[in-house]
Amino acid sequence: AILQYISMNETFVGGLLSISSRVIQNLDANKIFLTIQFSLVDIFLAYKNFVLLQFPHANLCIVASNAINAATTVYSLQLKNDGKKLYWLHSLILVVITGFGGGIVGPLLIAKPSVVVANDTILTMCILWWYITHHISGAYNIICSALFRIPWTIGLGLFRTSAVIGVVTAAHGVLVKGPYYPIPLVGPIVTGTVLGSLGAFLPFDKGLAPVTNGTPWGMQAAFFTASTYHLLVQDTEGFIGCGLRTAIQRLVQIVGWDSFEINRDVVVMFIASVQIVSLLLQTFWWPAFNVFAPIHRVLYTVLRAQGPVSASVDSSNSSSLYAIAKRLYGTLSMVLVPVLVAVLSAAAQYYILRYYSESAVTSS
Repeated sequence: AILQYISMNETFVGGLLSISSRVIQNLDANKIFLTIQFSLVDIFLAYKNFVLLQFPHANLCIVASNAINAATTVYSLQLKNDGKKLYWLHSLILVVITGFGGGIVGPLLIAKPSVVVANDTILTMCILWWYITHHISGAYNIICSALFRIPWTIGLGLFRTSAVIGVVTAAHGVLVKGPYYPIPLVGPIVTGTVLGSLGAFLPFDKGLAPVTNGTPWGMQAAFFTASTYHLLVQDTEGFIGCGLRTAIQRLVQIVGWDSFEINRDVVVMFIASVQIVSLLLQTFWWPAFNVFAPIHRVLYTVLRAQGPVSASVDSSNSSSLYAIAKRLYGTLSMVLVPVLVAVLSAAAQYYILRYYSESAVTSS
């Protein structure tokens, strides 16, 4: 965006000075407020187009992001193994199944072609970034630096959202509904979860090691994406989807957003925002961050199910006020991010609808 701005104007600095001079010359509070309001609408619209992949070469960008993540993951495993390099074909296949293993098997559940053979860019990006990461000296450190890692981490979140939603949509159109619900309910969610998480189980000699002591984040995120999209967007006849949409709209109306409407764009924006924020927090701030941890604790307590065993729990201080305060702080911190994302998504939709409705009334 900066490069495009520079190419369309004389100088970037000159443009900033021009904007500053116009603001100083028009120090009208109402005008400044309207300018800020319209700017926020433009920002939300730009974010909406970005999350919905409505920009040039969007598919190539998100596929490349997932390939980079797979290549760096395999390379980091080599570093943990005393830096011993794997045979080239071994490491390349690991990159492919690490990044796109779920896409190899997931579509087969609904008799669709694997994404590796259906999308030419996948193997191309895997080979390209495998070679750059594994065979160009210093490339791994540059790719994993914050300057480069933030963009491809965001792209990774968009890829995981888009891939799961794509296969859930395809499964909804292929699978046949059962006698007890008006749409195929379980199948699309299972297919999306498999596509988003099966790569952790490949190669299959791992067995069930990834779920021995907890559910990997990739599986939780895939299930969240598949179930949220399927129930809120595709379940237009069943009582589950209709009930969830009604409950959310009633809750939003309490705040005063009467024009808020749950549609596909809003749901995709919410899912992608949760994916992106979670990955950024896990990568740069809190590796153990899990937005669903409070829900897990409630379910473990109510259902009396066996949860994961944490080796870092100190039983001697588990009942102290400090431990209780620490758990409360962790819970509130994990709840704050998704609540903030939900509020921002709802506010974006509200202000966009309000802006266009007022524009339509004014023009008429």
